[in-house]
Parts: sequence; C-alpha cells; structure tokens
Amino acid sequence: MSMPWSKLQGPAKVAAICAAVLLVSAGLCGAQLLVLNFAAGRSNSLGTAFIVTGALELIAIILSAAVGVIALLIWGIGKIVGRGNPS
Repeated sequence: MSMPWSKLQGPAKVAAICAAVLLVSAGLCGAQLLVLNFAAGRSNSLGTAFIVTGALELIAIILSAAVGVIALLIWGIGKIVGRGNPS
C-alpha cells in the first residue's frame, strides 16, 4: 500500500501530509467531544486524558493548517515563476 503523497515532491508533498494530519486530528477531536459530552457529569478518569490529547490535536490542527497554507503558497509561487516540479 502506498501513501497518497508518495509520488509528490517538495511543497506539494508537505501540503498533502498536512491535509491528512488536519483531517485525522479534526476527526479525533470530534470523537473526543462526543465521548466527553456523553460522560459529562460522571466521574471519569479518562476525561483528563481526553482533554490533554484534545489540546494536542488542536495544536496539530493549527500547525498543519498553517504549514499547509505556506506550502501551498510556495508551491503556487513556484508554478507561477516556472521553477516548480510538474508533480
């Protein structure tokens, strides 16, 4: 099984990886929100772990979005200037 970005290079590969991280982190945050809302009001020892991992996923979402946008800008400018790879 090959990764979707295995044939890409440079900024296009970085943008594809950032998009994958963004989608996975957003999905996991949604799942954690459902778990925490379901367990609201109950003494849940996993609640603290879910809050910590949720904060880490929010950081991953913010960083992957920022790096992805920067990679897309670099890739687009490279295409306009004519120095970018065809992939």
